[in-house]
Order: sequence, then C-alpha cells, then structure tokens
Amino acid sequence: MSTRCKVIATVMIVLTLLVGCGKTGSTPTLNTPMLPTDTPESTATAIPAPTPADSGSGMIAFVSDRDGNGEIYVMNADGSDPRRLTNWRDWDGLPDWSPDGRQIAFYTHLSDRNWVIQVMDADGSNQRRLTDNGICDGAPSWSPDGTRIAFTSDAGCNAEHREIYVMDADGGNPRNLTNNDADDLRASWSPDGTQLAFSSDRDGDYEIYVMDADGSNPRWLTDNDDDEYAPAWSPDGARIAFYSDRDGNEEIYVMKADGSNPQRLTNNPAADWFPRWSPDGTQMTFSSRRDGNLEIYVMNADGSNPRRLTDNPAEDFNFVWQPLPTGGDSTPSPAVSFEQSAQTFPSVPTWKVGLGDLDGDGDLDAVFANGQSNYSQVWLNDGSGYFTDTGQQLTQYGHGIDVGDLDNDGDLDVFITCHSPSKPSKVYLNDGNAVFQDSDQE
Repeated sequence: MSTRCKVIATVMIVLTLLVGCGKTGSTPTLNTPMLPTDTPESTATAIPAPTPADSGSGMIAFVSDRDGNGEIYVMNADGSDPRRLTNWRDWDGLPDWSPDGRQIAFYTHLSDRNWVIQVMDADGSNQRRLTDNGICDGAPSWSPDGTRIAFTSDAGCNAEHREIYVMDADGGNPRNLTNNDADDLRASWSPDGTQLAFSSDRDGDYEIYVMDADGSNPRWLTDNDDDEYAPAWSPDGARIAFYSDRDGNEEIYVMKADGSNPQRLTNNPAADWFPRWSPDGTQMTFSSRRDGNLEIYVMNADGSNPRRLTDNPAEDFNFVWQPLPTGGDSTPSPAVSFEQSAQTFPSVPTWKVGLGDLDGDGDLDAVFANGQSNYSQVWLNDGSGYFTDTGQQLTQYGHGIDVGDLDNDGDLDVFITCHSPSKPSKVYLNDGNAVFQDSDQE
C-alpha cells in the first residue's frame, strides 16, 4: 500500500471510530487524523490468542479495513466465518443492529462534507439511505422498540458542534433533541426506550449525560475535570459503561445508571475505547491497540478475563452483538434454509404468480399469469409443496395477478390483468372448491 493510501486509511479509521467522540488530549478527533498510541508496542501487555466469546447471540457486526477501506462485516460469535456486507469505494462504519436482529443501520462517508445514515438487511442486501442532507450524520442507534433511530448530526462537519437527533426508522420525521451550542454526541438508548445517554462538553469538558427520549430533562451523570465518552447502557438498564481518561489513560469504566459507584474495568498502558455489552449482559467488548494494531477484545462484565477476539493485520473495531431473539431466549433464531423441489413446471412465459389458499385446505396454491398466447393456469398444493395442474384455462396474455375475496363469500378469487389490447383484464370467481368462473367483467 502506498504512503498516501496508508494516510487516507488512518484518517478514515479515525472518522469511523469517532463520529461520536470529542476533543481531548490523547483521544483522536475528527480534526486530528491520528489514532492514539499511548505506549510503544514493546511495552504492551501480552495478550492471549483470540478466544471465542459466548455471547448467547448468533452474529457480530464490526468494521474492518482488511480489504483496503472500512467496510461492515459480520462473523459468528466465536470469530469464525467473517464476511463483508458492504462494498463502498470510501468508508462505511458504526453499525448498529435493529432490535429484531434483521437489519443493520450504519453510516457511509460519501465525501468530507456529506455522511449519510443507511440501513440494510442482515445479509447486506437491500441497502437504502435514511438521511442525505449534505451534512455529516453518523453514529446511528436503534431504539429498543425498533421504531426510531437516534444519530449524531454535524452541520459543520468539524466535530465542534454536533447535535443528537432522532428520526423514525424509515428516515422520516427527524427532530433535534439537544439543540444547544455545545458538542453533543453518541446517544445510547436505555433498554426501556425512555432515556438516552450521551456525551457532551456543555459544561466545559466531556461528561456523560442522560435525557428523556424526547430531549427533555438533561442532567449529568459524571462530573470531573477529565473527559468521558461513548456511554453504553447494560441490557438490564442498571449500569452504563463508558471510557474515560480520568486516571491518565483511556480505560473502560462502568457506573450505576444514576452515575454512582464508578469502577474501572481495564488497566492497560494502551488505550481502551468504546465498550459494548453482550446481549445477556455478562460480557463486554472494546477496541484497543494493546497488541500493536487496533483489535476487538472481550472481557467479563466485571473486567476479568480480557482476551482478544480478532487477530488480523488490518484494523478491526466498532464491534456490535446481534440482539437476542424476542423474549430473551438465549438460543439464536434458527437459520432459514431452502431445498429445491424436484418438481418442474411447463416452460411457458410467466409474468407473475399469485399465491393463496384457493381450495381452503390450509396450504398455498398458485395461479400462473402466463404471457403471450398461453392460458393462465391454476395449480393446487397437496400440502407437501407438490403442485398439480387443475386443467383450468384462464385468460391468455396474463401480465399481472392478484388474489383476494372479491365477492365476500369467504374464498379467494382471482383478478388477472392482460398486456394485449385484444385480451382485456379478467375477474374469475371461486366456487369454493378452487374452480374459477369468468365473471364476464372486462
């Protein structure tokens, strides 16, 4: 990699790590394109080899530049099977799972003055933008009920006056929750969705604050002469993890949700950043350079048994566990798999297939809207996924189809649209036994 490429990569790692971090002596900022190296590599504490994290969750999302620039990856909780979800020419970062574990919100760096919030399905498909305002939006955080996303917005793109916004999960109805002259950033929802913890310099240095979910009643939880960042609420709502340089070096801390009883969890010459809880609350991940390059580590929630989870020459960070299935069951949702049926259908042009329980036996039958001069056909399911042609010939030149109870008699009828001027659209009514009669409407 050329020197120029290495510099660009380092700057982008800083942007991704610290869309949600502020200005402090050794903490990197958007204006300081350098990651901290508080201790030379020769003095770093020896770290065990990567160890699986038993999180009670199936997948982990993270950011890595292992393929040249920052992209979103997922891997199994034991660190196996890493695979890339995004493939953007510049930088994607700060992923956050939807509460049902089916989607991932993240930010994309389009240009130095245009960062957008996007969302995609858990397999990387169906990527779509939620914000695109020509300013710098980042650090998305999904509400526990899945209806809203909090995020950090920086109109100046200079990390000096960021605000906390919230929008509907589809990107609609954005509103400013903080709206003051301070730098407010990196929101974290309480598990019940009623509060947001965040970091702010509104009283001079960066402290951890909490406010109601509508932005009202802001109050600080920490108050000292040092800087505190990246609050993360525990799954039970009782504690908040964060990182701070209050002891001279960035370390991971935890405190009660009211700000009392702060305790340091890490104590290493290298900086430790960005704690995130496992879904069951028994473990915590964080980013660190304690072995030389930026890796993801996991430890018990009390700070014991720290071990490296990733081991790659590239930079790995922004680790987020997939939420537990609804109901708190620690067993991951079963994977969906498909097996191809041996059945084949006639090779005729088919524009669309309508599915519905046409014969009332509880399974899905099919109507094929066949194009050109081919008749549309009705096929019934025997309950095992095997379909039999009923021999009914509906209109030719079928283009579109919809299935529904058109005459309110409790069974499913068929409406077929045709793409030929000589073949009008047709309504076929079901006699209750999946035998269809032309209603003579055209």
